[in-house]
Amino acid sequence: MKTLVIGGSRFVGLHLVRELLKDGGQVAVLNRGVTPADLPPQVERLRADRRDRAQMRSALAGRRFDAVFDIVCEQAADAEILAEALPGMGHYVMCSGTRIYAMADVFPVTESSPLDPDPPADSVGAIRLACADLLTEAGRRHGYPVTVIRPHRIYGPDNYNLSWEPSFFARVEQGRPIIVPGDGLNMHQWVHVDDLARSFMACVGNARSHGEVYIVAGDEIPTLNGYIRIIGEIVGKAPDVRYLDPKKVPELERSVFPYNWDFSRIFSIQKIADHLGWRPRIGLREGLEDCYRWYKERRLDQAPWDFAYEQEVARSIPTARRVMDSTPPQGPEVGLTPAGDPSPAGGPGAGNP
Repeated sequence: MKTLVIGGSRFVGLHLVRELLKDGGQVAVLNRGVTPADLPPQVERLRADRRDRAQMRSALAGRRFDAVFDIVCEQAADAEILAEALPGMGHYVMCSGTRIYAMADVFPVTESSPLDPDPPADSVGAIRLACADLLTEAGRRHGYPVTVIRPHRIYGPDNYNLSWEPSFFARVEQGRPIIVPGDGLNMHQWVHVDDLARSFMACVGNARSHGEVYIVAGDEIPTLNGYIRIIGEIVGKAPDVRYLDPKKVPELERSVFPYNWDFSRIFSIQKIADHLGWRPRIGLREGLEDCYRWYKERRLDQAPWDFAYEQEVARSIPTARRVMDSTPPQGPEVGLTPAGDPSPAGGPGAGNP
């Protein structure tokens, strides 16, 4: 099978390339060639800026692929240019996301759940929804099927968002406080990047996936407290968790916690299990152990992590509690109000790398 991965130089695309090679296929990667990538030598590298029509035409002229996996379709123009430059696709599989769904008060959220009725025009979810519509229409014209994968909260080795699991390993190793607004009892789902890669591959060669949208998430649903506890057990130290009164979050100069803490979101993966037989193979603990090995191999424990502001905020929080047990904190710090900035914080330097 001949496949093309658009992106392919880091994290999701890189892991997809590795899984495709394990399956014995011929793999080509298309990107600008700017980001250093540890790609195996048998991978064909096509260089083009996907927003440059002439470059895309030149790179893809006369090509045909059994499947195209698009990891980085982030503008409507991206979809238009690709559809024009590569009409010869056997199957187009797009990586989207779950941000397009409306906030729910009944779980789990499924593929048919209501979408956000008024997303910002420049939101990733809205843009990728428009991209999927454009490629679906192009598929009808040129005769290739389209499948959309909507992953929720991807983690794993090679994650360039160091403010996620890597920053938690660093805080615990250094004995730094982890500041959690609220009580840490809201629930999250993480999906390991290798499980996500296998979900893409499950679509190809299976006509049941044609024209479908699939949510891809983990099947374990820990609270934030549970997530932090597992990280502590992997590192071998008890995390120092400080619970911040949510009313104080608007007073912060910047975010001190990278995940949403004021609501839960739980997604169903039953549809992709029923249609394609896909289920995650990697449990959260195993996946975080995988992340920790990578964190050590990359020597991220020696990176210049900047937790000075968090340390300052922690000094103003009167109580602290270890999370090796599951007892929630008591008192005024338990209550939740919708507030806070879910943007990443705490990585080496500042914000997202």
